[in-house]
Amino acid sequence: MEIDSALTMARPPKGGQQIKERKEPAMTNLLKYVPKKFHEAIREIFKDDDGYWVYLKHGWHDGIMDCHVIHTDTIAELRSEVNFIHKVEE
Repeated sequence: MEIDSALTMARPPKGGQQIKERKEPAMTNLLKYVPKKFHEAIREIFKDDDGYWVYLKHGWHDGIMDCHVIHTDTIAELRSEVNFIHKVEE
């Protein structure tokens, strides 16, 4: 079973209970800067020493660079650039 890097398992299942997944707090906090209509396109979003990173799921691209990764230095740039996310016709 492949689990997306932005997801973690809560607890092991007991007596046949279904495994529940939750988003990491850092990803959840940064998603508030992204319009909800684009949440389904985002595989992972995080901040590191180089700035803010958004990795898009397969089938989605950033309209500016036409790739699946968005990198910005500031939240303002991130908020602007996510508006160019679009679904790719295969």
